[in-house]
Amino acid sequence: MAVKNVTPNHEYTITGLGSNRIVQKAVIDFTGKYLYALQLRTSDPSPDSLLSRVTIADSNEATGIKPSGSTIDFSSGESMVLEEFGHGETLEQYLPKGADYFWVATGANGDPVNGTHWARQIGLIQFQAGQTLNYRNAMRLSSISSANKNGEPFAELLRCDAALSSNGSRLIIMGQSIKDNNNNYTRQLTCYETAKIVPFMESFQTLNTPCTEKTIKSACVSAYIFTHHLPWDSQQGLEFNDSNKVYISGGHQKSDNSQQETQRPHILKGDWRFTPGNYETVQLNLNDSQHNPDLVETEGLQLHGDNVYVGIEDHVQSPAIHMIYSFAKNEFSV
Repeated sequence: MAVKNVTPNHEYTITGLGSNRIVQKAVIDFTGKYLYALQLRTSDPSPDSLLSRVTIADSNEATGIKPSGSTIDFSSGESMVLEEFGHGETLEQYLPKGADYFWVATGANGDPVNGTHWARQIGLIQFQAGQTLNYRNAMRLSSISSANKNGEPFAELLRCDAALSSNGSRLIIMGQSIKDNNNNYTRQLTCYETAKIVPFMESFQTLNTPCTEKTIKSACVSAYIFTHHLPWDSQQGLEFNDSNKVYISGGHQKSDNSQQETQRPHILKGDWRFTPGNYETVQLNLNDSQHNPDLVETEGLQLHGDNVYVGIEDHVQSPAIHMIYSFAKNEFSV
């Protein structure tokens, strides 16, 4: 299926963050009227992350939040340090526990791979301003390589990320292996029922709940080896809706991809198994006079209302310019 070209709307530009690293994922809290930003804390190899937030309330707007095109200055905000959470694209607001609870990627306690401390577990944490949280003190799912109905490892895990359905009832996890002898990755995509896994995690004897536990295995709705082609061969963001449709974003700046090619932001959407005729990719056409496409990197996704929100990093300067763009969900035909 051909790639569809879409002109997105510029929502926010982000400034004043406490780290010079890119924003792996930003989340607009439309109810609490906050903007959250997740970054690595220091230069690579950085095992620690920084989660920041700032109010975007605006009583002069009908929406109650800052209008599209605004610059959001985090210098007046608050943050917390996430020790050994590592590199992840996951920041999923879990409203059943409260607006300040999030699913995150965590558990970067191993050696760095090619200079990156990858997250290998999925945790559920509460934002606590000014606090430092070590991953060992976070409630989390481990043994992600065994996140399937059998509780058997699909491969040796390199990294993982997660996404939550819009109503919070289902959690999906994308696990990615280390490279095999042919220089290829293997990926597993898993779906869990949160109503089953969260109470079990809360009552488990430790904060670390392996996916090999019987209750976790029984909460697995589906798991399979994901073989569909990723956008630009990368997974920069992951999302999931209430109709079991999966969204994946990808695209690096030209100097950071092995093909040395221009990678305009791509967002892939498909049904759970990406069956033929049930997936589609859109390409975001940013204004080239404002953003050199060779310097643009695509980051995390957020679904809300009728829109898809996409994190964009412009590496025209250092640190990069952090932005959020959006486009209508109905740009997809699947």
